[in-house]
Amino acid sequence: MDRKAFLQAILWALVAWLLFQMVVNRIWPPPPPTPAPQPSTQPTEQAAEPSPAPLTSPDQASRPMPAPATAPTAGSLTTAGAAEEQVFVLGSVAGGERSPYRAEIHVTNRGASLESILLSDYKRVVDADDRYRLVSPVKAGEEMLRSLAIERILVDNVELRLDEVLWRGSQRDRPEGQTAAFECDILRAGQPILRLQRRYVLAAEPAKSRRYDLTSELTLENLTDQPHEIRVTQRGPVGIQREDRRADDRRVNAGIFLDGAVQQRGGTPFAEVSKNTQAVKLHESQGKGRLWWVAAENKYFAFITTPVKTDGGEDPGYVYEASAVDLDGKTATPDDVVPRLVLGPCTLPPGGSVHLPMEHFVGPKDKRVFQEPRNADYLRRNYYMLNRDQMTWCTFGWLIELMITLLNFFQAVVRNYGIAIFLLVLVVRVILHPVTKKTQVNMVKMQQSMGKLQPKLEEVKKRYANDKPRLQQETMRVYKEAGVNPTGQMLSCLPMLLQTPIWVALYVSLNNNIAMRHEGFIWWIKDLTAPDELYKLASGFSLPLVGEITAFNLLPLLMGITMYAQQKLMPKPAAPTPSSSSDQAAQMQKQMQAMTPIMSIFMVLIFYNMPSGLNLYVMTSSILGSLEQWRIRKHVEATQSQAAMAPPPLAQAEKAPSTRPRRPSFLERLAKKADEARKLRSSRK
Repeated sequence: MDRKAFLQAILWALVAWLLFQMVVNRIWPPPPPTPAPQPSTQPTEQAAEPSPAPLTSPDQASRPMPAPATAPTAGSLTTAGAAEEQVFVLGSVAGGERSPYRAEIHVTNRGASLESILLSDYKRVVDADDRYRLVSPVKAGEEMLRSLAIERILVDNVELRLDEVLWRGSQRDRPEGQTAAFECDILRAGQPILRLQRRYVLAAEPAKSRRYDLTSELTLENLTDQPHEIRVTQRGPVGIQREDRRADDRRVNAGIFLDGAVQQRGGTPFAEVSKNTQAVKLHESQGKGRLWWVAAENKYFAFITTPVKTDGGEDPGYVYEASAVDLDGKTATPDDVVPRLVLGPCTLPPGGSVHLPMEHFVGPKDKRVFQEPRNADYLRRNYYMLNRDQMTWCTFGWLIELMITLLNFFQAVVRNYGIAIFLLVLVVRVILHPVTKKTQVNMVKMQQSMGKLQPKLEEVKKRYANDKPRLQQETMRVYKEAGVNPTGQMLSCLPMLLQTPIWVALYVSLNNNIAMRHEGFIWWIKDLTAPDELYKLASGFSLPLVGEITAFNLLPLLMGITMYAQQKLMPKPAAPTPSSSSDQAAQMQKQMQAMTPIMSIFMVLIFYNMPSGLNLYVMTSSILGSLEQWRIRKHVEATQSQAAMAPPPLAQAEKAPSTRPRRPSFLERLAKKADEARKLRSSRK
């Protein structure tokens, strides 16, 4: 191999990789290391007036706090709550899928919020004993941010912050499920004017029910004989984990009921929200449609909040605004990006109250969950749209659905997702084989025809180097005499491009299918949604072009070898007749051959930290593609041998002359018009 060509190939591969990294880092900036959440120990100031004794429960976990002092005031408003922080545990993950609860939820009286949510049916990684943590507190400066906290309340145009206030709390078991209740009073000039009550209910649900529900209810009660104008701001889920190692896959989404159906409004990445100094509006009460739900999600899991009516059903009408906001305002820390709901305004009559119930989905983005016929509310709210809006810009939603259906069908037959991936790729390859064969045979024919025409084209180029219109006309004449249509040859690659939506749909169906989580293939491949990790390293390290490396992954290397073999088996045209142009073509061909191993290495680096299911898909496609290339190569060689052994065609003079006039081709008509335009321009001069 020419050393110069080899160095050029390495240089171009490096440039391509750097451009790829620049684009990826610009669209999905890498997140900074997230510090482990620490329990909050900052005292929360309370009202000077003695507060009622906190309700207790034997199951609660309490942390002693200093005695309450003067509460933070806004105008003349203060709060009266509890003297110490309390944490209650709803549900349990003990037993995993055998647990009667689908989650274990830690609820705190600080802001009447959620500390964390653990899912019973999913682990953090396949070998770990701890369960998957859907949300967790996020530290922002001196504050610890928690999910579903009541951030602030506006009473008669006076604002009071509540997310760090300690509420009075209690826990009990009821027929509808385990319950945690909180209560806080708002005082003006030392006199209580409002009472806020917050209640969380986690119902027992077996795994076969495929339901992941948590309900909450906020009650506002007027304790005076005067009406009050109220508006409440509620925070959404905090600390959604990032699942994709290569890019931040977390987003804020919203479902808007418009034109008789729930449509997506949002799909905004966390990184994009953190770049905005202002909140990203998801919906306003004056906007089109009605808000049905808001969600924070990653590739596999979602926390969806749906405001509901007290008598059931969606669209209660008390949500004034929904937005996505970065709580600390720092672009480098997107972990604290949350959806936020503004509830109200509402007018509380003297002694009156208002109830603001919500239902929360806290679980996997699984088709088997969202489209379960028994889960009529999930179907009505169209939660499944969260799975449909990823990479559909270059494929079709129905095609992704078809791939997922076929994959799950094969898995149901063979009981192994690895084998199901192989069968799915095999079916797609067989269906597309006629198109692939025709495209590659036409490509070889075009290369061979162009190789034979190179001497004539060189001669025409030298003869009419100073006459561009005549050069174009004579070039078209050479193509016509040889029976070659350059436009038609270029369009012969179009069928291959038409396959792109199919392969992208297959990619998406494997990349976002949570049904493959913790599903293994063989031996060391224990989770098809994570890198295969044949051997875990004692200490990880980072490479500029790859990212964090914590284990030796074998599948990407095997994938690179199979891709290299596939490229080497591509049918190649016969060598062209020697000429200056053919020398350039030969030099270009050498450079392309030098690029083959470089591009294989390039793909290994790209796929190194990708899920093993995707690596298995690409490797299987390359192996089947190599067999297909070998078969097409044999077909091309057999066709060429038959053509060489066939008797020569009749001479042109022996053929019966055609009496039907030949219609000029499109290129001939185009060249004629160009020549006429040139003559007209010359005559005007």
